[in-house]
Amino acid sequence: MTVYDTNRVYTLYLSHTWNDRGTGGELLRMLQSVDSFRFRPASLDRQTSETADDRILYEAIRGKIRYADVILILCGVYAEYNRWVNKELILAKNELNKPVIGVQPFPAEKPPFIVKQHADRIVQLHPLDIIKAVMELGQG
Repeated sequence: MTVYDTNRVYTLYLSHTWNDRGTGGELLRMLQSVDSFRFRPASLDRQTSETADDRILYEAIRGKIRYADVILILCGVYAEYNRWVNKELILAKNELNKPVIGVQPFPAEKPPFIVKQHADRIVQLHPLDIIKAVMELGQG
């Protein structure tokens, strides 16, 4: 049985996909409701992510992901945000070797192929499932 350090503060990069329909706020509230889990969220501000050209966007994402322990990507909204998600996945997996967790808000919905292909784990939108995956994958 693995023992996890509950005093550790995890830095979680929240993919731009979490900016959709208040789901980012919902995720943060769910994770904050678990007393034994400490984390610091990292993500791009909405203006940078919407107005930056591709190179500036890539560098801005890189700057945030570089210090993250784990990347959280919301499954199900890939088509709307593919410009960001592609960059996030390339940086996380190919350049910075960071674990990616795909979070599935609706169990019946299939995750996008690219997220399935790159995610180290896909979990349901439930705080304990997400936290368990973060603690297991964010050990390094």
